[in-house]
Amino acid sequence: ILHDESNAKTNELDLFGLLPDVLAIQQHPSFDAKIKSLQFLNYTYAPIDLSGKVGKGRIKANLVTKDNNLNAKISLDYNKSRREVGKFTAEVLSFRPGKLNLTDKHADKTFSFNAEGSYKYTANNDRLIELKMSDLAYDDTKSKETVKKIVISETDTGKEKTLHIESDFINGDIYGEYEYKELAKTFMNAIGREIPALAATTKKSTDNIY
Repeated sequence: ILHDESNAKTNELDLFGLLPDVLAIQQHPSFDAKIKSLQFLNYTYAPIDLSGKVGKGRIKANLVTKDNNLNAKISLDYNKSRREVGKFTAEVLSFRPGKLNLTDKHADKTFSFNAEGSYKYTANNDRLIELKMSDLAYDDTKSKETVKKIVISETDTGKEKTLHIESDFINGDIYGEYEYKELAKTFMNAIGREIPALAATTKKSTDNIY
């Protein structure tokens, strides 16, 4: 069992950098670490607990924080078997980006949501990716809005890609040519419009064709 405690101060958020040394983890079947103090954008977070197990091509990890402005539990399960499988779950009870100095657009808003994502390869070697969000809510002390469901799934056969969207407010399918790194740029551009501190400082162009 690996135990580690550390402090961190940064203006660039790198969750991978918060994990104990990778080589040290690989030498142990389980790890248990605590970030006693993390300062990001002049905000000091409450302790963050990291735990998990590693072995035989599989990694299971948990991150828990009970900060007043970020109360969340995130779990990751990655299995590099004959058909690679990965999934994560997130339970966010409260997230106040304004209080965390991440943005000035949502100073008085509190967000909460549940999320789970997965990707896997089928017997035909098609890749399936799915992201589900439920009970996405925000409260600005004056009113409260809730989106019950958002599901985004993708099928990649190697010849054709299909992106399926299903939610309370939009439903449809997107067919076309795109790269995952380009989708990431599109996503980060969208995030940057709402929470600038979580995105790149400059807008990135994309080459996706829908």
